[in-house]
Amino acid sequence: MSQRIFLICPSNPIQNYLKKQYRNEPIFFSSPGTVFEGQANKDLEEIYRLIKEMGITEIIQVHDTDSVFLRDIVLQHDEFEFPGKKILSEIYDSNTHEIEKEAKTSSKVGVLALLHMESQAQYLINQEKISELYLEGLIHFKGLLTQVQKNKSIEFELEFQQLPA
Repeated sequence: MSQRIFLICPSNPIQNYLKKQYRNEPIFFSSPGTVFEGQANKDLEEIYRLIKEMGITEIIQVHDTDSVFLRDIVLQHDEFEFPGKKILSEIYDSNTHEIEKEAKTSSKVGVLALLHMESQAQYLINQEKISELYLEGLIHFKGLLTQVQKNKSIEFELEFQQLPA
């Protein structure tokens, strides 16, 4: 069974769900809204170290359709201040038409989540050390969209718009 790192949001009750689904001891890194872009490189250094030392093969970004942070962006309530708010707001603003095509709030949140996962994977792949591991075929990037309250999830490969040189 492959080792995985999960990038999660601390506001979601996701850890127990993931432990049950993946049946091993996954490694969690958390950040409000699951936003790691622009964070201090401390997390990236630790992720790199774990990949090298423990043979981690997958980095899985997790968003839940009930995320209070993503819902705040989609509903434009402006209730929460958190480090990744600007990044999520920019993704929303750049893709408003695509997101607003959806009728249900949970679907809008799902579209924003998918767009953010693609954007963040691109950010991670452009970090020198992580990029080297990806180009060597040592790690893969995946997304996981969950509805923990309904005990549902879908895992998928993330594709890159631009690969590092």
